[in-house]
Amino acid sequence: MYPSRRQTNLTFVAALGLAAMVGGCATGGGEGEESGPRRDANLITAEELVPFANLSAREAIEQLRPRWFQRTDSPLVVQDGSHMTSSLLDRIRASDVESMRYFSVADARVRFGQTVTEGAIEVTTRRR
Repeated sequence: MYPSRRQTNLTFVAALGLAAMVGGCATGGGEGEESGPRRDANLITAEELVPFANLSAREAIEQLRPRWFQRTDSPLVVQDGSHMTSSLLDRIRASDVESMRYFSVADARVRFGQTVTEGAIEVTTRRR
């Protein structure tokens, strides 16, 4: 004997509810986990840069997100909307930066144009 369509639907709904409950419990946080928002691997904020204020933007990135340079040696750098070379990161002080965001090659091409070949770092400087 086969279950009715209603029984099958109820079983499916119950399974979905159980999966949602288990998933919610697994990611709900617990002892030993950091509290607060998770850090975005593709974003560096001014708050994160405070301890590195005397370093260049490149040095701060190497300390905070070294993987950005494992992916590429010379990304496109976009400072406040203007395309620059990656050497700009050596000339900008971390204390002058509001935020920096890394874009993969695919994302950078969508955002900054098809000529991007090695990803991009968007730098927003502080307005003083």
